[in-house]
This record gives sequence, C-alpha cells and structure tokens, in this order.
Amino acid sequence: QQVYKAEFGIKVVSILKELKYYHPAKNDTGDIMHDILEGIAPLEIKHFPYGLTLQDKKPSLITENRLKDNSSLLGQRSSQTMTLIIVLPLLIGDKVPSDSEHWKLLLLLLKISNIVFSPAVHKSDMTYLAALIADHNSLFKNLFPNKNLMYKHHRLTHYPSLILKNGPLARMWCMRFEAKHNFFERIAHIVCNFRNIAYTLAFCHQLAQCSQWWKKTGFKQSLVVGTFTETLLYLVPNGETISSHFADKHVVVYIANFIEAYGTVYKPVMSLIADINEHGEPTFICIDKIVIMDKKAHLLCLNFRLIQFDEHLHSYTVTCDDTNTVSCYTLDSLHDYHPVFSGTCYNPNCHFVHISLRHTLCADNT
Repeated sequence: QQVYKAEFGIKVVSILKELKYYHPAKNDTGDIMHDILEGIAPLEIKHFPYGLTLQDKKPSLITENRLKDNSSLLGQRSSQTMTLIIVLPLLIGDKVPSDSEHWKLLLLLLKISNIVFSPAVHKSDMTYLAALIADHNSLFKNLFPNKNLMYKHHRLTHYPSLILKNGPLARMWCMRFEAKHNFFERIAHIVCNFRNIAYTLAFCHQLAQCSQWWKKTGFKQSLVVGTFTETLLYLVPNGETISSHFADKHVVVYIANFIEAYGTVYKPVMSLIADINEHGEPTFICIDKIVIMDKKAHLLCLNFRLIQFDEHLHSYTVTCDDTNTVSCYTLDSLHDYHPVFSGTCYNPNCHFVHISLRHTLCADNT
C-alpha cells in the first residue's frame, strides 16, 4: 500500500471494488468530446501547414495569431470543432497535394472520428479502428518529432477495447453533461453569491424546472411547423407522390418553410440519408418541399445519384438524378433522421455536390 500511495496516490482500496459487475480499474470509459474535439483535432488542424496560398482561405473563425501561438487549442467550442473537421476537407482539400503526409494525418483522424462518433458500431470495425489509431499516432510522431504526443493520443489506443466492453462511445460522452452544466455556470455568474453556492444553484435549478413543467416548455414537441401556405393537395407540384395514397385529392394541405421534430430542424435544400443498400452504399435525397397533412410531415425529395466516395475530400460525391424524380418520405421512414452536410469544394472545375458525414453508416442504425 505504501508503494501505491507513493507512486500512484492511492491511499485506500475503493469500496466500488466490492461491486459484482464493476471494477474501478477495469471499467474505464472514453470521452470523445474532450479527447478529440477539445484535444487532438484542434492540435492537428492548427499544425497543418496551410502555406502562403491558403492564408486567405483558412476557416474564418481561426485567426492567424491563434494558429501561431503555443497552445494546442483553436479557441472553439466542441460543437464548432465538430463542424470544422467535417467541412475542412471541402474548405482546403482541393489545394492540398494528394501525396501530402500532413493531409493524410488529418484524414486518419477523420476516419477515427467517424467510427468513435457513430451511435452504432460493428465489432468487426474494432480491429480496423485499432490499426487507424496506431497509424495515426505513428505518423504524428514522424511529422512532428519535436512535438510530444498528448495523453489524449494515448487514450485513443484504448478506444477499441472500451467500445467492446461498454458499447459506442457516443452514448457516454460529456457533451450532454457540459450542456446541462452550462446552466449552473451562467446562474453562478449572474447571482454573484458564493455563500452556500450549492444551495443557491440547486434552488434556482428547481425553480427553472418547475417553471418549464408548469408552462410545458421543457420537452421537445413532436412537430413544430414554421410559416406555411395553405393549398389543395392536387395543386402541389409533384404532389401526386402523396395523393396516390389518398382518395380525396382536394384535401387541404400546408406547405411549410421549415419544421422542427423533437428538436431537429428540417428545411428545403437540406440533405438526408434515405436508405442504405446491401453493399453499404447510402441513398441521399434533398428536401424539395415540406407538406403538412393530417398533422404529419411529408417530405417531397429529389434523389441524388451517388458517383463515388472521394478519399481525398473524405466525402461522398453526388449529383442530381437526371430523371428529376421526386419521392415522398415521412420522418420515420428515413434511415437516419439527422440532416447531413452537403456542399461544394472551392475547385471551380468541380460541379458535383459533396456530402460529408459525421459518423460511419450501419445497415441497422438503431
């Protein structure tokens, strides 16, 4: 015990060791928010050699002084870093040589992030994940020999075993805790009373909870409709995809400019994943119109034609279907209800749409 106390700071055996299905030294968890979004990703994006030609094309929220200082941070929140690592290949990828080792490092990090941020993973992916992490850390040391690996780089090596033991890390990250904790931080700053601060914060929190429940504003509504226009079903362009399922073509419907379902916003021009085939290839669609009928949202969508997965830009290359076919979807018929990012790169010779995903796709995305 003296050795444990001197070397590791362990004074007594934890009472948690007596639990049947938990051991304090074995049941570890990974926090992908702090490890990747607030650790490794800002460090590697910041140390990417942008060069003189890209000084005016860097992401707008990253200043030159921020890139040059000695810290490993970019001055962004976790959610902002998540957005940045998704769109970064489209921002500067067309200006980066295909054989760039620094770009390869960022692509390795993107592949790792796609797996660990996925809400559903396959056990077979863990061997691949372990190989990606080993290649990533090794390449980092080769590219930056004078830069020490952070402890968060070491944490990555445990991710495959942690996922096998505990399931997807996206189910246990700190993002929701940080969002809840933000309420207490704001209250503490406002009240400026630090005498029995725990009681003050708990009291304010319970008042807020009581107010939300009384006003019934604390829960996300199943469907919130934005501004809309009223029309008849048979007058809606391409409305026959809906009207074919109903006998009455003169029913009143509403064309909404946006809807919000359980906190997720849908607008025209947004891209979604409709389905995944047996080969793991996604079917992407683009919202054309949002039709509200019988208090239910119907999405009239244009179909995208998948061309390829662009390894260099780490995104799917798609184009509009030549047939201009419009399909109708409800929210519960989609493979994934989350809208996905779609955009174009800065290459003037590229006329395709690129779709970047936050995480890998599983055939059973439940």
